[in-house]
Amino acid sequence: MYYEEAIFKASFIAIASQCFIMGIGMKRDGVGKMFEQHANHKNYEKKVVNYIRKNWHSRIKNEKELTAYKGKDLEASIKKNPEFMKTVMYIAELFESSEWNNRAVKLPTFHEKIRKELVKWEENGELCLYLSVACYALLEKSQVFNDREMKLIQGYFLHKPDTDNALARMMGDTHVGIHAWISIKGSVLDLSIGQERDFFNFNEVAVVMGKVPEGMTFKGYQEPKKVLQKHIQKYAKFAELSEEEWRQLHLNESNKKFAEFLQEE
Repeated sequence: MYYEEAIFKASFIAIASQCFIMGIGMKRDGVGKMFEQHANHKNYEKKVVNYIRKNWHSRIKNEKELTAYKGKDLEASIKKNPEFMKTVMYIAELFESSEWNNRAVKLPTFHEKIRKELVKWEENGELCLYLSVACYALLEKSQVFNDREMKLIQGYFLHKPDTDNALARMMGDTHVGIHAWISIKGSVLDLSIGQERDFFNFNEVAVVMGKVPEGMTFKGYQEPKKVLQKHIQKYAKFAELSEEEWRQLHLNESNKKFAEFLQEE
């Protein structure tokens, strides 16, 4: 099997497998820990800004700075980049292994420090942020993109519940939650939106790799590189590592996971 073909297969196996892991009742990101109806949308956006400023690092000043992100199709060259797809595979596996997933499903095992990170940041209500920062750090370290092409976005998602899901309808007319993702050359990369797969009809796989699905809204603030650095500092400190050691830990783990996949093939 050619290296590039193996990367593609590994990535989409990892992502598609999310569709079989059910997690109803899982914890939510930020203020999205519960579903709410918001007649006054501006008031909710103020909540988002206040929460991000208080609990996450952010340079946003007010809700007027929130921007809608629709995304666009990923460039063909990005889809064919082996390092990009390897990173996607790894972050998707981290997401599968997060604390709220069904414990009965056999999930990948990771380095002890990474397992502790997953538990800590999921319980802290910022799994989406942690995964976005890790993804950004890996893509940058692998020199897939630079900080002019790739941006960290912090904001929220919003959508109507899946009309075929009785539980989703019972939990409100609008589902919202604090969220984080990456923008790459105008495309949206979000590998943790799968938290909504039981409440929103994604049609295919519960990830965003290019365009935001129709019926779902992403609004957020493009953070400067300094904010991303503060997140990395925080995550590295928790892991008792330097920033470079933290990046290298995740790079080593992603390489290890891909090597294991090739052995299975």
